[in-house]
Amino acid sequence: MRERLLRDTILMGFLIGAVSIMVDYIVLFYVDKLFFNISDMGHVLKFPRLQAIVLAMNIVLFRFMIVKWKKTEAGKGLFLSIVIITAWYIYKYKKSVL
Repeated sequence: MRERLLRDTILMGFLIGAVSIMVDYIVLFYVDKLFFNISDMGHVLKFPRLQAIVLAMNIVLFRFMIVKWKKTEAGKGLFLSIVIITAWYIYKYKKSVL
């Protein structure tokens, strides 16, 4: 059953990457909001720090997928999702990055 859910295809890797990016972003955003807004520090994880942490977490997932789990095709899909979201971050925030 587990092997069927984690098939080694590019599409499955892309979907895992997209869901992972969304879940990581939501969890980190609300953890930041919960812990640091209570202490009147404001948001500690502002742009681009939050996005950089999310991308780093997904790069670690990419490493595990390629090296440890030996899912090379799914790793390619995950890498594709990382590249797309990175390009979108740069395009959306190009004025604040440059």
